[in-house]
Amino acid sequence: MKSVAAMTQRSLVACLALLLAAAPASGRAALQPLDAVRRAAEAHARAAAGAAAEHIEVRAGALDPRLRLPRCAGALETFDPPGSRAVGRRVVGVRCPGPRPWSLYVSVTVRGLVPVVVAARPVPRGRTLSAQDLRVERRDLAALPAGYLDALERAVGQETLRPLRPGEVVSPAALRPPRLVRRGERVVLEAGAGPVRVRSSGRALGDAPLGARVRVRNEGSGRVVEGVVVGPGRVQVIM
Repeated sequence: MKSVAAMTQRSLVACLALLLAAAPASGRAALQPLDAVRRAAEAHARAAAGAAAEHIEVRAGALDPRLRLPRCAGALETFDPPGSRAVGRRVVGVRCPGPRPWSLYVSVTVRGLVPVVVAARPVPRGRTLSAQDLRVERRDLAALPAGYLDALERAVGQETLRPLRPGEVVSPAALRPPRLVRRGERVVLEAGAGPVRVRSSGRALGDAPLGARVRVRNEGSGRVVEGVVVGPGRVQVIM
């Protein structure tokens, strides 16, 4: 009997040791692996960067190891926080939509070389850009400002809103469509449709690019009419 009791006691001790050892493992199994969160954020950032970059590298920042997120029953969802950028240093939102929802933001760095339009020489404000004003360089995504252009065609013909320094990245925010009608200029007023069209002359009362509305004073009648710019010095009267 003494031998059986001793064996039973040793068995209980062994079982208790196993339970204590298993408890932390069970707790860990109920938590969301942080590496999976980082991988989800990296996949989102890589897709957002697209195929434009060469030798793209995406790396999520380290998460606080003290995070205790419930394990997500379904697939993790990712999203762009308002105002987030697609390249460089950015933030990706990761969330679990299950019965125990949670969300957090992961810092991600996207590096890679992309073609970028830069100023080839000093460019003054108000200049209509030509190909000679610009060149294309390969720049690291992580070091780029929020907005940039990847082809000369997207900048040539646009008008600068501010001066540009040589080598400066040309941002879409620094450009606007060229003004085809300028205040005080004589313009051709066109009215009608199809083969029946009437033309007269007028003075523009403002600046306007292609497709924009502008007010014009008819030189014959003195009336002020409103029209849409359809070409350099040409305004289609709105009937």
